[in-house]
Amino acid sequence: MRNLLHNKVIIVTESSSDIGRAIASRCAQQAAIVVLHHSEAPRDEMESLAGAAHILIDEVISTFGHIDILEIMEQEQGLGEKGLSFTSAYLLSQMAASQMTLQGQGGSIISISPTAAASGFLSLKHDTTTRNALLAISEKLAIEFGKHGIRHNCIIPAATESSMMTHGPATNGRKEFTESRVPLGRLGRPEDIANAVLFLARNMSDYITGQQIVVDGCVSVKYNLCIEVE
Repeated sequence: MRNLLHNKVIIVTESSSDIGRAIASRCAQQAAIVVLHHSEAPRDEMESLAGAAHILIDEVISTFGHIDILEIMEQEQGLGEKGLSFTSAYLLSQMAASQMTLQGQGGSIISISPTAAASGFLSLKHDTTTRNALLAISEKLAIEFGKHGIRHNCIIPAATESSMMTHGPATNGRKEFTESRVPLGRLGRPEDIANAVLFLARNMSDYITGQQIVVDGCVSVKYNLCIEVE
């Protein structure tokens, strides 16, 4: 099927990442108008969004006249930087939802956060609080803006075949270890996440909001979300 997002304007953050590129490509294939956003300094990405969210929204409106879909990807942050992810995700989502409300045509906001938000296991568990906060944002905005036909959902992917997973001395053996834990027998691909975004962006998901969509090859089910968080 083609043209599923015909003339829909979607903002894609972290657009130079593997997942961001896959999302942008998938939406463009479906005739969406794709607005790419990325900072050259990864650690400042969400901070720059927090400080300039209104500028981003204003520029999109002045250029295209409307916003239909926002995809916001949580930037990995080090310890002590959790507030940046929470604040920027909330501000950008809130501003986009307010603009969609003015337009009166509904809309879809899609947050992307790592699996640790659901299970809090492995090396990502120190970020669990922040990711739980992002899920709370999704639920809050889904309730607040639901009456305007604006949906907010969160995608929780597991490890993907990205440069962070397959390159660098710090990740030697990490890919094989992670694959061995996945019931489907492989790591996720950026396209897997892009397909989930496409589903949530389409009109066919109009009655889905405030939900967590886990795209992890059944890892979270296998381990029953019961590994203790320190």
